[in-house]
Amino acid sequence: MLNHHNCMKPRGGAIFATICAAALIGAGTAKADPVDWTQYERSFNISFPGYVGSTTLTDFPVLVKLSAALNEFKYSACKVENGGDLRFSLPDGTLLQSEVDTWNTDGTSLVWVKVPQFNRQTKIVAHYGCATPAEVTPADVWSADYVGVWHLNESAVPMAESSGVSTPFSTAGGSGIVYAAHGAIGGAVDFSRGNNAARLSAADDDDLDGFTDFTFEVWTKQESAPSAIAYILVKRTKNAEDVAYFLYNNYNPDVDWKHGRNICGISTNGTDTAAYIVGTGNNMTPIWGEWCHQAFVRDTAANTGCGYVNGVEINGGASGSAPVFDSTSALHLGNAQGNGGTFNGMIDELRISRVARSADWIQASHDAVSKVGFAVYSSDLNDWESYSHKFKVSFENAFPDDTTLQDFPVLVRIAEYDENTGAGILGFDYNDFATVGGGDLRFADKNGDLLPSEIDTWNTNGESLVWVKVPSFSTNTTLTAYYGCVLPGDVTPSDVWSADYVGVWHLGESALPLKESSGVSSSFSYSYNSKETLGVSGAAGGAVDFSAGDANSRLRADDDDDLDGFTDCTFEIWTKQAAEPTKALGILAKRKSGSADIAYFLYNNYSATDTAKVGRNILAVTTNGSTISYPIGSGHNMTPIWGEWCHQAFVRDVSGTQKAYGYVNGSNKKTGDAQAGAIHASAEPLWLGNFNGGGSAFDGQIDELRISRVARSQTWLKASHDTVAVRNFATCGEATKNEKGFMIIIR
Repeated sequence: MLNHHNCMKPRGGAIFATICAAALIGAGTAKADPVDWTQYERSFNISFPGYVGSTTLTDFPVLVKLSAALNEFKYSACKVENGGDLRFSLPDGTLLQSEVDTWNTDGTSLVWVKVPQFNRQTKIVAHYGCATPAEVTPADVWSADYVGVWHLNESAVPMAESSGVSTPFSTAGGSGIVYAAHGAIGGAVDFSRGNNAARLSAADDDDLDGFTDFTFEVWTKQESAPSAIAYILVKRTKNAEDVAYFLYNNYNPDVDWKHGRNICGISTNGTDTAAYIVGTGNNMTPIWGEWCHQAFVRDTAANTGCGYVNGVEINGGASGSAPVFDSTSALHLGNAQGNGGTFNGMIDELRISRVARSADWIQASHDAVSKVGFAVYSSDLNDWESYSHKFKVSFENAFPDDTTLQDFPVLVRIAEYDENTGAGILGFDYNDFATVGGGDLRFADKNGDLLPSEIDTWNTNGESLVWVKVPSFSTNTTLTAYYGCVLPGDVTPSDVWSADYVGVWHLGESALPLKESSGVSSSFSYSYNSKETLGVSGAAGGAVDFSAGDANSRLRADDDDDLDGFTDCTFEIWTKQAAEPTKALGILAKRKSGSADIAYFLYNNYSATDTAKVGRNILAVTTNGSTISYPIGSGHNMTPIWGEWCHQAFVRDVSGTQKAYGYVNGSNKKTGDAQAGAIHASAEPLWLGNFNGGGSAFDGQIDELRISRVARSQTWLKASHDTVAVRNFATCGEATKNEKGFMIIIR
């Protein structure tokens, strides 16, 4: 049998075979030699869900952070010192360029990786454990128009320049400079103890000026506003002679709002220094006492200069279009050539580009360093050995026969064991989780495959609720819950609801918005009069209580094309109503008031003339926006149980049986005729707890609303009811420590 790290080899072989096949197909095209990833004993995935930009960045240098705290990474498995065998690839095996910034086997190591196409869907693979790793060129990480990149990590000059385009900071002026201080990214240079001549200088290079567009990026930490002008970066011989550009933190005690602001000035003729791309009339003030990322961008095509602090754009001024002056001056860090303006703080990670970087690029440059969760590290082999605890979940009571449902979302209830009541899971302790909010809880099927899951309610003082999508669900289904992992396998909660759901609202939040979980449609983000009570105890977690509202109480979710226009459909909802209504009570509606632009509406009926029809639940739909049909009408027995939580479902099956069905708590109460055609595609919002016109507010509580674009079976709907209402629908075995074992993976 194979241990975990040896299990990586078959996966690498599959990648290698794929690359070789691609190389044969593309014969005649120049390609890099494929890497045999089977030679690397370990690997893990890295994704970037923290990227918030709307564009795809080309050749973006992203920061990867590694430490012994990551379950996916072990320093002891490296075969070359200082991370020399650490390599990165795309999922298809394409080797990526990388540069080790900081290697610290006692803490966090930092590596820059160039990603050809970077967005929120990007995934890369880290590989290590190889005595003869593939060759990389660290300078190529910075090939995307960088002309100077200084990590400023070194404990003495020279301070290396990483792009290979320009020169290192090789000369120190003045005294009191402290090197290898604790920086934003690895080491930094501390100028705060220096005299008024303290600075670092890099020899002149033609690439460091003469450009038209540019971007300066730098991290600084300054305890307070300066007592004199504090120069960050300068390329000039004297104040008005041989000037290319200068960045500084402003000193102006006479005008408070100008004091301490960061300024970028340039010259296009070497003497005129009045061109302030980002000047005193902006709000580029760092956060005193904290590391701050600052960026200054000149975009001549747009004739704008912009400043950014921690990724937030601050407007600057007009940029002009003439090139920055080609100065012969050295580049000075932490002061100017003329002395007297030493920066009172620390400086880290200086970059100069000859292009105007986008707002998305600047934001990502900041977030890759500072944003928790920007990168997620996980094994694609479902390394369940990395989890400290586990328990089994079984479903012997789910069905009376051999029924199997596909991609069914089942509810798992989790709680610590209560000796007085016998409820809860033996051996289970919330303190065994490694991340807050149950973030490391994962579920696997009997084959060890990771299942999508979504936490509905997390309550360390009571019962927590988790939805898990089971690919093939029957009484023979068994799952294993794992927890106690610092960096668990990556799951996408919305995938729980991928089986044709177009809207899933748990309605458990204590404040708006009430999130839509499938990711298909909209959240309930607006209350008509804010008289509803949110976060009350529901059928599954929290719920919305409309009983204290007035006749107009209702919640709105914005229109979405997926919420109507379908032919087959299923509406599911839990309600709790104290007694029969004294007027019609709107549950759900997608319609205008009156008879225009109607898609559908559900309500609890009131009839002044026929008491036999009072309190029955009704589904109304239109196919043309105005002519209403009642596939589930008042002439049926779809009456809830007053004072109890009840699950109701309305099914329209046009393409199959051409019937409509109504269910209460999984039992069929009505079968009607389903009018042919698709439900009208209304432009109206979705209203919960009323009709759009008001006056018919629901008098009770509503929980767990779901809309599907398919006709669900009675078995599905009975299971949807039972997984919430039947306490032993899911049975959790005793929680135990997860003893490390062995596994064989065949691919």
